[in-house]
Amino acid sequence: MSTTEKIIKSEQKYNSIVETTADAVFESKKTRLVLVAGPSCSGKTTTTRKLVEHLEHHGIHSHMISIDDFYKDIVKDEAERDFESLESIDLDNLHEVLSKLSAGERADIPNFDFTEARKIGIRDSIVLGEHDIAMIEGLHALNPAIYKNFVDEDKIFRIFLDCYDTEIESKFAKYPRLTRRLVRDSNFRNADAEKTFYLWKNVLKGEGKYIYPFSLLSDVRINTHFDYELSVLKPYAKRILEYVGKSSEYFEKAKEVLKYLSLQKEETPCEFVPTDSMLREFIG
Repeated sequence: MSTTEKIIKSEQKYNSIVETTADAVFESKKTRLVLVAGPSCSGKTTTTRKLVEHLEHHGIHSHMISIDDFYKDIVKDEAERDFESLESIDLDNLHEVLSKLSAGERADIPNFDFTEARKIGIRDSIVLGEHDIAMIEGLHALNPAIYKNFVDEDKIFRIFLDCYDTEIESKFAKYPRLTRRLVRDSNFRNADAEKTFYLWKNVLKGEGKYIYPFSLLSDVRINTHFDYELSVLKPYAKRILEYVGKSSEYFEKAKEVLKYLSLQKEETPCEFVPTDSMLREFIG
């Protein structure tokens, strides 16, 4: 199978799963709130956007809301924030928004600026029409603390995303997401490999406590891994890891990631990746 054929097949598989999920949401006529959760770099943003597009084909207008915009402001001299923790979310604000939306009232969605580490006004002002849906995406979207007592259970559809390669050893199970994270952080967050590795320890600890336990509540689970993605991410990740020296506390971790990258012999130029692919979240 050629590289182009592999890409087309993998993208079609992902898009088919997303379309089938959107169909399930549409067929659940009472749904007013779709929750999309998953661990770091599982593809929540793009998958949610594609769900919105598919629902539009059914005549359902959806409003995307990111739980990231409900983070509490970071005060000066605050110890490093644990963004994996539910305590980092301004639940009062989020509950107020969900209550208004479920009652058919207008709700203002805040805009959290990660550069300034605070809310900087209103991102959007939303009223759900008779057949509209609110799409809530974020790490904690399936945690009942987000929505319980604020939205009727029969109006909720839950989706859990993950990313794992079923063809590799279990010890590398989380490396597809780590590779995505290394590339994304370098491309979009001005973070080197050491910074990503430092944060990754808390990411794994937090998702085991705050995210994966609630995956059991999901109506649908989606594996967002692409069969060809390692061949695309490999050259990016290799360049990033080159700067982790032997004196670094993360040198051995970098070697482990390089070992994972070596499982893929081919390297695919980013130009081969479709412009609307979910992988564009990471490579741009």
